[in-house]
Amino acid sequence: MSDSALAAFPELDHAVGAEHATTILLGRVADRIVMRSILTRLGNLGFTLLEMRRIPE
Repeated sequence: MSDSALAAFPELDHAVGAEHATTILLGRVADRIVMRSILTRLGNLGFTLLEMRRIPE
């Protein structure tokens, strides 16, 4: 994911997965509205979501 694409997700941290040339976005999501916003931005940028996980606190 380019720096300009990453700029669309200022509320998230990122890591690069070398194995499949993937970008991992991670961070706290306050509610469903925020999650929908993230998913919409991913779609608008043409990215495919491979996996989403809820990590226990």
